[in-house]
Amino acid sequence: MATDTLSQLNIWFESNKLTLHVDKTSFTIFHARKNCNHACIESFYFNGTRIRKSHFTQYLGLVIDENLTWKQHVNDLRNSLLKYIGIFHHIGDILPADTAIQIYYSFIYSRLTYAIEVYGTACTTVIKPLQTFQNRILKLLLKKPRRFNTNQLYLDCKVLKINDIHMYCMGVIVFKVDLKSRITRIYILEVGK
Repeated sequence: MATDTLSQLNIWFESNKLTLHVDKTSFTIFHARKNCNHACIESFYFNGTRIRKSHFTQYLGLVIDENLTWKQHVNDLRNSLLKYIGIFHHIGDILPADTAIQIYYSFIYSRLTYAIEVYGTACTTVIKPLQTFQNRILKLLLKKPRRFNTNQLYLDCKVLKINDIHMYCMGVIVFKVDLKSRITRIYILEVGK
């Protein structure tokens, strides 16, 4: 079945004068962790060229793994933000707290919130390294000792924890959807008069 679909896709590509960059192409089979029936499929052939299997894929900045656990995405995000620990360690002593919070929002918060509506649903053990990183970076920026109470830290700087950011962003989406549906209903009632 997959071979037939790939053959049809090849015909469509040729008729539209398109080519598939097979060196950059891979496939991922999404499945539950316990349902590994597709593990034996290692490659497909498209127009005579082998397409390799990948355990994760990147799409619009999200790393989507085959089990949809978001572990790879969280690890990649954390690793990309680790460079700021050294930088913030040096500038934390120089900057006042309000400027440090602005820098946090510019460099860290913006990256944490990107697509958090999707990866924020991951289990606690997957999100925990990101939460630990957020705690550490805020303590560095605000010159707090490592053992400083984390809840007090977030209260002092008025910043949300990862799970709270996720809940806030989901709430914003729900609010927008609800507001849009209300506006649509009002518009329909007004036009119908």
